[in-house]
Amino acid sequence: MAGHNPGDNSGQYPNYGNQYSSHDDYPTHSYAEYQQSVKQNQVFASDRKAEEHELKQRKKKSNRNRLIAASAMVIVIAGAFGFSLTQDATVEDNINDGASGIVDEVNDNINIMGASSDGEAALAYAREKLDVSHYSESQLREELVNEYGEVYTEDAADYALNNIDADWNAEALEGAESYIRHSHYSYDGIIHQLSSPSSNDYTAEQARYAADNVEADWYAEALEAADSYWSNQNIDLTPEELRDLLTSDTIGRFTGDQVDSALQELGIPD
Repeated sequence: MAGHNPGDNSGQYPNYGNQYSSHDDYPTHSYAEYQQSVKQNQVFASDRKAEEHELKQRKKKSNRNRLIAASAMVIVIAGAFGFSLTQDATVEDNINDGASGIVDEVNDNINIMGASSDGEAALAYAREKLDVSHYSESQLREELVNEYGEVYTEDAADYALNNIDADWNAEALEGAESYIRHSHYSYDGIIHQLSSPSSNDYTAEQARYAADNVEADWYAEALEAADSYWSNQNIDLTPEELRDLLTSDTIGRFTGDQVDSALQELGIPD
């Protein structure tokens, strides 16, 4: 006979308080008003993105123009100084060659400055992202170059990642702590979650470091997992099916001992 224990679902869902005491308290809007609000938000977000992009381009152009103006002044001074000494054709040729060399050097410096500016901007952005959340190196690179973000170049992303001086083990540990706080995971489940390319994409070593150092009671995690499945009104499981689910290599990944302890504590028959 299928075992099913509805259990007590209290405390499993967030308590949002008594913000609305009755249906009359809920704000009401027509569908047309809702659609108009969405459109306005989209336009606002688009305008803000365009303004940020234009500001960044203006800054780059301003730096470039200052460097060009300074270099032009150097060329003028050099030319004036040379012609004040002599009008000899050979000297004039040498001055012109020197001026040409200065122009080439200015162009090189402009290109270097542009690359450095992009790299520094990418580095600043990467630091902001790490300040508010945990990222693997792979995740952070994707955040820097993907078309939905700031869209830095690969070179700028390389510069940022080479200079950010991040502790990726510590980042992985923060990720593990977050997962444990918000759900139930086994030791192997945490490693899989952190190292999966479709999830966090930490290295295997970084994920294992996190699992080894996170403060977790894996028996308690197994108990929480078992209870959440067994008391779920939308799932009808036998004890054997529940055991298979919890020990599965693709779902629970708990050990047999951890599952036995959880089922025994919940009073689920073998």
